[in-house]
Amino acid sequence: MIRRWLIFVTALLLSAQAFAQDVRYEVDVLPDTGKGETVATLHANISLAVEHALPLLWGRLLTAEEISNLPQDVRGIQFLQRVIPTSTGVKVIFDEGRVSKFLDDQKVLQTTTAAESPVGGGAGEPITHTGLDLDLTINRTATLPEQVLLESDLRSDPRVASLTPYWLNANMCKYRLRLKIADDSWVPLWFAQHGLQVTPLPEGWEVH
Repeated sequence: MIRRWLIFVTALLLSAQAFAQDVRYEVDVLPDTGKGETVATLHANISLAVEHALPLLWGRLLTAEEISNLPQDVRGIQFLQRVIPTSTGVKVIFDEGRVSKFLDDQKVLQTTTAAESPVGGGAGEPITHTGLDLDLTINRTATLPEQVLLESDLRSDPRVASLTPYWLNANMCKYRLRLKIADDSWVPLWFAQHGLQVTPLPEGWEVH
């Protein structure tokens, strides 16, 4: 138990260091006690926590006039990079690149730096992706800390280019898994080693 907890804490510390490029994109969300929310509410409902965090993010990046010109239907979950449970609520970490692209498309803000720009084989050459993109649906039976640890383990696999959540609720998480190579045969075995089963479906892979 202690060893598992140490692994979990280490994973959180490494994640925090990896995503600390701009602290404006890290938002600490506390429960709205006036609406009956608790820390457990935020831990069980990631989408709620993210939607609480989005106005705080806009307040750090934009003026009130710029915020008023944003689409009303924009959802924070589309910018989500990472969620870390805390003793007082949830730390929501937004993906700086996706936020910057959205604001650029809205002609609101230019924040992309040269360090964030993708690099191809040479000047003017297109960037190609030779791996695979997989849609994963993970039915959540684990606690949020266990879910965070599972994500960290999968992201750290050398065959994984990225793991991006795009829809989450208390019972289910949907991810886009990008592989570095065009071979997904190892994925079911990876989840089996973590006590989970993978079922191929027409709309993607279901993990339970």
